Amino acid sequence: MSLPSASRVAQFQRSAGRQLRFQTFACPWLQSRRTKTTNANYEPIVLEKPDRFRPPSHPQRIVKPKPKIYGPDLTAQQKMEHKTKQYPHLMPPEDSFMHWFLHSRWIHMWITLSVLMSAATYVFVQDFYQTTPYMDLLPPKSEFLSHPFSFMGQYLQVYKMTVIYNSEQVAELRRKKIEDAEKQKEYRRAHGLPNEPYILRKLPGYKDEVEREAAKKEAAVVAEANADASPTAAADVPGRFKSFEGKIESPKKWFGIW
Repeated sequence: MSLPSASRVAQFQRSAGRQLRFQTFACPWLQSRRTKTTNANYEPIVLEKPDRFRPPSHPQRIVKPKPKIYGPDLTAQQKMEHKTKQYPHLMPPEDSFMHWFLHSRWIHMWITLSVLMSAATYVFVQDFYQTTPYMDLLPPKSEFLSHPFSFMGQYLQVYKMTVIYNSEQVAELRRKKIEDAEKQKEYRRAHGLPNEPYILRKLPGYKDEVEREAAKKEAAVVAEANADASPTAAADVPGRFKSFEGKIESPKKWFGIW
């Protein structure tokens, strides 16, 4: 195939330029004429008024794209075959044992609780073997299969004895601590030392036992004096006031505080 000559190319460029200039000057007139003829039959598109404001992110209906299948539609038989077909590296098909096993919540809950209960039982038994003082009274493990009831009965008896022993140890330890505290209190009282710890005695507003007793006696004396005093003298006591009826009353407080 031979290439066009230079003169042929120049002639084609001149004709294309003339056609472009004609379209530039004539198109506005043609467009305005076309719009005048079509405006008579034009009806504006009226959109339906929405019942509420719906942003684009929350439409009224969820539009799901249809699956793209390049080819003819699948038949019902082919769809059933796809449901029961096992593909490599994918989940098992429906109506199969593995599908039920992987999607059943009850079987997963049963497995989880079984593992947790087994671990808790193992830890409890091992801790019991390590802490019981009656290890020699436990039945041998070989009797569990031959005599299970007698094995469990003897095991429970040893467990009760261990619980009683631990309770006695805790009670003895508590009694010793109480005796030590009483001895320390008697020693402080005999040597004139304060009963409270050193940290409490360093707190602001701390008062010794002797000071507290003296303050109680002084408060009792003041209360008796106020009771025997006249209404005029009682009116001068801080925290009280005299009402219009001449009665001595205390100010009311909110929630007993203010």
